[in-house]
Amino acid sequence: PPGEIAHAHNHRDMTEVFFIVSGQGVISVNKKSIPLEAGMCVTVEPNEIHELKNTGSTDMAVMYFGIKT
Repeated sequence: PPGEIAHAHNHRDMTEVFFIVSGQGVISVNKKSIPLEAGMCVTVEPNEIHELKNTGSTDMAVMYFGIKT
């Protein structure tokens, strides 16, 4: 929902892939902010600190998965 945050964290042994299905937001990777909108895909490598935030006025649907490294 709007304003929702997946707070900053990292994974030592996993690459994570995020696909934005709908809505908009921001992902911060190692303190670099990347604006997100539907259709975008972002990959986060192991040990990268990342935080996902819905900055829009509607729900943001995100499909994501991890790949163990």
